[in-house]
Amino acid sequence: MALDKDLRDWADDACLDRYLRARSYNVDKAEAMLAGSLKWRREFGTHKLLGEYMQDVQSEGAVGKMYVHGKDNMGRPVIYMKPRLDQQKGTQVQQMRHLVYTLERAISMMENGVEKFVLLIDFNGYSLRNAPSISTQRETLSILQNQYPERLGLAVCYCAPFLFNQSFKLIKPFIDPVTAAKLAFVSEKEKVTYFSTHFPVSCLERDYSGDDPTEYNPAQYFAHTPAIVA
Repeated sequence: MALDKDLRDWADDACLDRYLRARSYNVDKAEAMLAGSLKWRREFGTHKLLGEYMQDVQSEGAVGKMYVHGKDNMGRPVIYMKPRLDQQKGTQVQQMRHLVYTLERAISMMENGVEKFVLLIDFNGYSLRNAPSISTQRETLSILQNQYPERLGLAVCYCAPFLFNQSFKLIKPFIDPVTAAKLAFVSEKEKVTYFSTHFPVSCLERDYSGDDPTEYNPAQYFAHTPAIVA
């Protein structure tokens, strides 16, 4: 497969190692997975995220339902997800462009020696009205597992309600054991202990027992969009 320069830059030695680890160092399986991701990135258009797709990204990001802010105690960028704010959903294509932009933004913030991010999913206010469709959940899971292997360090599910638990049962068969092991379900009662143990309070939002008073501002957020490797 002939690769554009951007894709050659993306598929560096560290990237190859992640794909090997994701397939337990089975070279044939890792090669097939990598080839699939290269094809996906070209067809999805990751190189268009800061250009042609930026309007969709900013539209989806206007309400603060998903954004990167701060890091955990291991220096891993934290992606906040707040489904309750997703009152007016765009198309699934627009939602996936926003998701991939967010993942790429988190990766661009990683310092040397860090290659994973953390998802902090706040289920407060979660309802049928703002719950993503099963197809959206499955595509999100597919992108995380197949296109960003060895990138997820931890997924914190905070105050997950009964409604989510029911939909989770439908997608659980599609979650590989490695990803499942990275899920942490945290209740309101466990909030202070859990978050203070895993996150520096100085850069953790106040809703999670942190001291950071920063509120999401879409204009400021997108004004400081870092360069990403397509």
